[in-house]
Amino acid sequence: MRRFLKFTALISVLCALFIAQVSAATPNLLYNFGGKGTQSDPFIIDSAEDLEQLAANVNSGIHYSGATFKLMTDISVSTGRWEAIGTSSKPFSGKFDGNNHKITGISIIGSYAGLFGSLKNATVSNLYVSVGSVSATFKSESYSGAVAGMAENSTITNCYVSGTGAMTISGTAYIGGIVGKMNGGQITNCISSPSINMSIGLSNAASLYAGSIVGQMTGSATVNACGAEGNVSVTAIRNNPEAQYNLNIGGVAGSVGANAKIKDTFSTATVTITAQEVKANAGTIAGDLQGAVSGCYTTAMPSTMSQPVYGVLGSSASVSNVYYRRLLASANINGKNCGTFTSAGGNVTPDKGASFTAAPLLTLLNKNTSANWVTSSNVNSGYPVQKANTVTLTASCGKNGTISPNGTATYLKGGTAIVRITPNENYSLSSVKLNGANAELNTTFTISGMMSNQTVQADFSAKDLVITASAGIYGSISPAGDVKVKAGESVTFKITADKGCHIKELVVDGKTVAAASTYTFRNVDDTHYITAYFEEDYPGSSLGGNSGSSGNSGSSGNSGSSGNSGNSGNSGNSGNSGNTGNNNRPGNNTNPGGNNNPGTVIPPVTDSFDTDVFDPAVSDTISPDTIVTEDIETSDVPETGVETDKKADTSADTDKSDDDEKPFNKNIIVYIVGGVIIAAAAVAIVFFIRKILKG
Repeated sequence: MRRFLKFTALISVLCALFIAQVSAATPNLLYNFGGKGTQSDPFIIDSAEDLEQLAANVNSGIHYSGATFKLMTDISVSTGRWEAIGTSSKPFSGKFDGNNHKITGISIIGSYAGLFGSLKNATVSNLYVSVGSVSATFKSESYSGAVAGMAENSTITNCYVSGTGAMTISGTAYIGGIVGKMNGGQITNCISSPSINMSIGLSNAASLYAGSIVGQMTGSATVNACGAEGNVSVTAIRNNPEAQYNLNIGGVAGSVGANAKIKDTFSTATVTITAQEVKANAGTIAGDLQGAVSGCYTTAMPSTMSQPVYGVLGSSASVSNVYYRRLLASANINGKNCGTFTSAGGNVTPDKGASFTAAPLLTLLNKNTSANWVTSSNVNSGYPVQKANTVTLTASCGKNGTISPNGTATYLKGGTAIVRITPNENYSLSSVKLNGANAELNTTFTISGMMSNQTVQADFSAKDLVITASAGIYGSISPAGDVKVKAGESVTFKITADKGCHIKELVVDGKTVAAASTYTFRNVDDTHYITAYFEEDYPGSSLGGNSGSSGNSGSSGNSGSSGNSGNSGNSGNSGNSGNTGNNNRPGNNTNPGGNNNPGTVIPPVTDSFDTDVFDPAVSDTISPDTIVTEDIETSDVPETGVETDKKADTSADTDKSDDDEKPFNKNIIVYIVGGVIIAAAAVAIVFFIRKILKG
């Protein structure tokens, strides 16, 4: 049994090792990119994992010849860890459509370095590649470019590359912004902007082919309708005087072979060489020119170790309609500084031409080249570029705000646009659409790496402004409180006084306006305040009486105390005066009402007994405690002209007086009825008890 278990474990281990080996040799069998790899149904790349898996598959020997891959999103790979797709013996041979997306973080590592290490009969298109900060050392033959280190009979079109690279070279190196070395094939409608900085130690035999677009062009390689913006800087130190070296540095290409050509291309790249006892073939377009250059221009000023257009010219070279900036010291008397290279009888000579400014240069290029050249203030410092290498940004916005740029603006492919959106006062940004899709609501945003035409649409909405409405007593305002109103809209407030009152005044934003039952804020553009104030129709009166007649007379009670003062009516007429008590002092006249009419004086009313003589015969019904012998103080009587409010007190006194005049208490009836019911219930109980006892 043990032997069987050991044998089973051994077989399991061997199977696991076999599966791992198969997985490493044929990784494509374990990974599904999605799609079928055809033009209509391509393999999909939508993550860094997909891209890394493609590299693993190609580097294991799968060329993907005839297959199509399509990039579906922007991808960032880990800088310093990127392994290029393809090697010298295992190149990528398919089609890679970048779909106008970006791949950033590409590292320059290894002998074949770039997004692709090696291409053969391949196509790469519509792609933005950004190289991460590179610091590499090459001690043997190496090929480096942002798109590909080596490209053989391959097409690279509609691409843009950016980034920086710092390299130390002691062997043979082919370094280009787009491709390190290309043998046959073409680079079309591409822009290269990476800055390449190289340090070369010439202690041993070394060769350098460096250019802003391509390092070396051999076979029928062609650069057509491209732009070179990245500067090339070389520092060369000759440590060994016996060492053999070959330095070829150009603004477009370091070396152009006999059957290769550069046409309809511009270069703003600056070529800088710092060297001691070192000679280099350096030019603002090509270093070593053996092939053809036509329909091109360069804005770079030649340096002490670089020449206009080319560094060295081969016997079979051809140069035509190439425009360059002449040194000011050699300008003619008319101040023109544009030189033109032309071919005549196998000899190439520079001619003096028009002033090297955008407008005349544009005319020359469109007249003497096959490309469609255009100019724009946003592109290449205003100098001409091929229309194929431009993109447009069309920006628009709704009313109540502005957008900049407004309309259609032109940018260099791969360029950056800054869009600024400004809402009008009391308006806010409500929506931003970038290429028809909702974008973040930012008033300033940047569109970088534009590989295709872009559209921006912005819209605005009115802010909510607040109108605070309030009302004093005796009335109301509607709507009330904090009322939200959209900027530019109107709102009407209704002011209503209580019954018996009227609107006294309206105060709007601290200022009194005419009193009215409505008030409208039109085209609201700020916060506001409105307050309504009211008053009684007859100021100074109380609201207690209904008819305005005098109140109850204050007849004296049994005690002879003074009667109650009459309540004033709505009209403000004074109440009746109270009659005197025991001392027979006359009641005080009440204050005149709001209409200044004096109150009506009620004649004194006496009781059935004499208030001046005490009769013992009735002493059992009249308590001495009820007799008021104290005189009424004059201070208890309000002075004439002073308004009083005794409504509550006099009402209570009046109710008490009415109860005293009733002959019997109403509760007696309740008591009688209750007693009858109780008696009947008692009789019934007794009756039933007796019946029970008898039974």
